Amino acid sequence: MGEHDAIRLALHPAMIATNPMRTVIRGNRAPWLLYLAMWALPLTGLGQASFDVGSVKRHTAQDRDFSAPTCTPGRFIAHALPVSELLTWAYDLRVDQFLALASSLPPWARLDAYDIEAKADKPAPEAQCKLMVQQLLGDRFRIKSHWKKLVGVPGYELRVAPKGHKLKPLTLADTGCGVHIFQQGQERPCDRYQWPLATKRGMTMKELAKELTLFTGRSPVFDKTGLDAEYKINLSFTTRSNDPQYPSLETAVKEQLGLELRRMTGDTEILVIDSISTPTAN
Repeated sequence: MGEHDAIRLALHPAMIATNPMRTVIRGNRAPWLLYLAMWALPLTGLGQASFDVGSVKRHTAQDRDFSAPTCTPGRFIAHALPVSELLTWAYDLRVDQFLALASSLPPWARLDAYDIEAKADKPAPEAQCKLMVQQLLGDRFRIKSHWKKLVGVPGYELRVAPKGHKLKPLTLADTGCGVHIFQQGQERPCDRYQWPLATKRGMTMKELAKELTLFTGRSPVFDKTGLDAEYKINLSFTTRSNDPQYPSLETAVKEQLGLELRRMTGDTEILVIDSISTPTAN
């Protein structure tokens, strides 16, 4: 098992089943939470961004199935997930931010599973839905939190190489898998790059930067490319120090994508939970 799969707990394809209503993963809950890639927003200051009806219940069934958070028009569903993973989804946390969040949570918030359903009168895009989930979690779990600034954190900037990038923009004609990332010659299934499970046609540079964070010793990677489109990605590398069969991550990014991973030291923020309680009654 490579470092990439170890971080994600390597879900086997046989453990996955789908139906028209939800995506279900059978077996131990996996940190699907590492797939998302954006900066988070605080729990406060959301105004009226809330659901009209919301149900939060402790998952008491003996099954170990869970469904990833899903926003459909006017509805949010999450099944058998701990608070740590719900917060990570709602705030689009990077892997380093998730680890910091988990360290500030009590054990039950990392282990106990919950079923959540919420409805709104009007459909909301996913970004708005996440704000509404933030509000719902904050209210029901009585969360108090703050953002903590970390200064001088080692990380990387993802930039376009001096000779220009080699990326192929995604087109309307591209309908199949457009993301192929190999670590030590092993490729993760294409549908594991997004939730609900579906073929990933391409990636933005922000998504790629977050994906690369998994392979940099958990040092954050920040997108500084200035590229806004979605691109097809084909990348093969090794994270082992002595592996002549494959190039290093930095070399592969430069030679295969025309991008650069530049080491840097900068500031970042982590979400710290000051207090949290088991949920209030519905």
